[in-house]
Amino acid sequence: MKKQVIKILIPAALLIAALLTIGVSCTPGSDCEPQTWYADSDGDGYGNPEKTKTSCDKPDNYVSDNTDCDDTNAEVHPNAREIIGNDIDDNCNGQVDED
Repeated sequence: MKKQVIKILIPAALLIAALLTIGVSCTPGSDCEPQTWYADSDGDGYGNPEKTKTSCDKPDNYVSDNTDCDDTNAEVHPNAREIIGNDIDDNCNGQVDED
């Protein structure tokens, strides 16, 4: 009887330890599709392509868009209006102060 209990408890304990280590959401056979998320430090909705996390769930302060060219300035992003004379690429198109 004691050997049968040990045969059940050891695999169960190993499974629990594995689930706690890798996380329940990424267990084999789950519907987890890891995605790359990009840090959005300035909160403008556009992420830094150089700061990423891969996860099934969206981490706090991360977004799916990776097109922010200055993640320290919320006024600079691909949909921003270009401001002439500020020497900044406001709209992330690779040009500074274009007409």
